[in-house]
Amino acid sequence: MYRLLIVDDEIPAVEGIKAGVEWGKFEISEVWTAYNSRQAKEIFEAHSIDLMICDIEMPQGNGLELLAWVKEYYEVTKCIFLTCHADFKYAKEAIRLGSFEYLLKPVIFSELEEAIAKALCVTRKEREASLINERSSYYYNLWILHQPLLIERFWVDLLQGHIPAEPEPIRQYIAKADIAYTSDMRFIPVLIKVQRWHNKMLLHDERIKEHELRNSAIKLLIKEDKLSQVIQVKRGLFLVIHVLSNGRPLDNNQIKEGYRTFIDKCITEFGCDISCYIGMEAAINRIPEAYEALLGYDKSFVMLNKIIHVDEHVTLQKPSGTISFAGWQELFQQGKKEKWKGEVDKTFASLSGLSSFNVNYLHEFFHDFMQMIYAVLKQKDLPAHLMLSHGERLNEDELALTSIDSLEEMVLRIGNTVFDSIQEADKSCSIIDKIKLYISQNMGYDLTRDSIAKQFYLNPDYLTRIFKKETGLSISDYLIRERVNIAKQLLVNTDMPVKDIVSRVGYTNFSYFSQIFRENTGLNPLTYRKTNAN
Repeated sequence: MYRLLIVDDEIPAVEGIKAGVEWGKFEISEVWTAYNSRQAKEIFEAHSIDLMICDIEMPQGNGLELLAWVKEYYEVTKCIFLTCHADFKYAKEAIRLGSFEYLLKPVIFSELEEAIAKALCVTRKEREASLINERSSYYYNLWILHQPLLIERFWVDLLQGHIPAEPEPIRQYIAKADIAYTSDMRFIPVLIKVQRWHNKMLLHDERIKEHELRNSAIKLLIKEDKLSQVIQVKRGLFLVIHVLSNGRPLDNNQIKEGYRTFIDKCITEFGCDISCYIGMEAAINRIPEAYEALLGYDKSFVMLNKIIHVDEHVTLQKPSGTISFAGWQELFQQGKKEKWKGEVDKTFASLSGLSSFNVNYLHEFFHDFMQMIYAVLKQKDLPAHLMLSHGERLNEDELALTSIDSLEEMVLRIGNTVFDSIQEADKSCSIIDKIKLYISQNMGYDLTRDSIAKQFYLNPDYLTRIFKKETGLSISDYLIRERVNIAKQLLVNTDMPVKDIVSRVGYTNFSYFSQIFRENTGLNPLTYRKTNAN
């Protein structure tokens, strides 16, 4: 829809135009009127005007001056001059100012309608062109905004094998994604590994820190280079892809200087220690291979706050002293959990002082520790699967033994689980003693597994399991044995009638008791009394 303004100081002229034009033809929704330039400007400031029909000779500023003002502030508005002056000077100035049409009064309405139709047709085309430009600009800006994401997605897909590491599939992918990589470009991969955080934190907070760390790496290491990328491969692991500009090699000293600055920032601002492994220059299809080589370095060595080029010799430190696992084993046997944890803290504090060592040391330490744990479990007669009761997974690949922190975390977790299992076993022995006392004191009552379990707030199945483990008998077999033993003592040492002894040991059926007694002694109660009488 369009809005139109009629400007003329003669009221009859304005009303004549309003009445003489068939406005419905032109999708004009509103027709405004003004009788001087001041009123016209007020309408322009309050409403959007697409077309102005204007007289030239008017008080308080003529139509040419008004058009000059309109073109300065509302340049898309079209203007049709309608005047009684056929002065060439006026017509020339109107054309210079960009008037769409110049008509003489008295106007022929068919000519005016034709001029209006032409002017609005131009306005419609300009609107369409403007909309196309806006959309093009929007999608272009959107593409610019998402270009880094497209490049990052490309590298992730390539590293994960979703794109074959062959020139042609790579070329097709980058062409489809409109990524400005070419087949002759060379790249240098750099692996950044977060070896440890100085302070423990929740996983959510760690992810926030990693996001901030990645943004910092982008600013420091690749700066304004839109083609280079910093990709988070997995938790605590980043890959920087440097694109060599114009085929020129990257200055190793220069790149190391940037990474030294980044390491300092990680220590002071992000509170973590990292390792940086610089790979060899490679073509785009060889980057997955170069990435795997960098992972091999990371799996072989533990480097804290160091920058290593893959073709450099690595000097490793050796831990001083030996770990007294025999001493640890003694602490487990004595149940001294807190003292053991103190020994663990001392051990790992000394190991944390090492800035570089072979990762095999971590595996050897872990094997020796587990050997000690198995010895403790065997001595305490506890099954090894108790270590898995809290979801521990002892597969070394899944434990990811790549840092002192991860090793310490696993040692403490497994050790605490074993201490708790030993304590639970000792506690169950104490409960069994209490249950035995309770049975002996309540032998005359109808004791069952469920009633005993209820008395001690235990699950009946759990009671059965720990009772048999401790005594070698089920609850029912133990009850029979104890009742027969008490009956034997009463039969030999007292003159109590057999029927009273039967009731005393918790039986109500004499025949059933006699059968149980015979099965356990080979004699019936009366014969047993006579045979064993003093």
